[in-house]
Amino acid sequence: LHYMRVLRRNELGHPLAFYGFVEGNLIRWDFLQLNTYASLGMATGMKYWDPKAPLPNDIFATPVNVFSELGTGLSLRLQKHLWIEPTIRLTHISNGNTREPQKGVNVFGYRLGLRWVPGEEVFVKRNIKDLQKPEIPKNELYGFMGITTRQVEFNASNDDWPPETYGWNFLMLNVFAGYNRVVNHRFKYGAGLDFFYDGTNGIKAAVLEGRVEKNAIPFEDKLGTSVFLTGENSIDRLSIYMGLGYIVLRKQYFKSTPRLEQRLGVKYHLNDHLFVGLNVRAYNFSAAKALELNVGYRCFPKGEGN
Repeated sequence: LHYMRVLRRNELGHPLAFYGFVEGNLIRWDFLQLNTYASLGMATGMKYWDPKAPLPNDIFATPVNVFSELGTGLSLRLQKHLWIEPTIRLTHISNGNTREPQKGVNVFGYRLGLRWVPGEEVFVKRNIKDLQKPEIPKNELYGFMGITTRQVEFNASNDDWPPETYGWNFLMLNVFAGYNRVVNHRFKYGAGLDFFYDGTNGIKAAVLEGRVEKNAIPFEDKLGTSVFLTGENSIDRLSIYMGLGYIVLRKQYFKSTPRLEQRLGVKYHLNDHLFVGLNVRAYNFSAAKALELNVGYRCFPKGEGN
């Protein structure tokens, strides 16, 4: 449970998030730990877009938004069962542009927490080289299909008011095929190709030219291909997924989104092959392009290492 105190709360509201999280040790001693942290959930309680309000809020457009965090920090033992945890975290809240107008919130800040461990902690020093490594395949082939909708603001500049969307919802589809090299039971890296349909590509340029039609852009101009470098951090069946991509094939229009893209999300493996996921597709390392729901499949090719 996460409650965010906002100084100008009469404008932004009282964000309240419910989420799940994973936390892991990078380095661990008896009195000190270096940790990584990630969370994903839903946030509510904030004020959102109401055109009838005296000062409409264009930060959020929906009453419920995605809440996510990434961070790192320390755990310092105060007593046998008590730890103090200073951390730094990046918090993101938005709806992934499924509804406009919304700019979302990115907060980079510090946090100080306490952790109580009621039971006996087992801390036995072991040589990693002496541990029996689990039998895991070294190579993975996988793919997934994602789908979502997106709205776009058609104002000529950020100073135009009120924001105009015409109520249009555009379809976003993608099919990804990739390869993972498994480093160990926690880390993987790889690359892949992403074939996508972006229903918003070119529509801003068309409206600025006076063609105020949802289907003003030809179907083939909305298709494209990206290449991605990827990485995963696995915790049992759950994986935190990251990707850095570049659009190599796409019809370029005025106001098309940048070619350099990023992905951040989670995957949950229902079994050894089938998985479902949720990720944010973004650009400029800050602006969400789409909130993708996906379902995928992985296999392990026969050969050395598998």
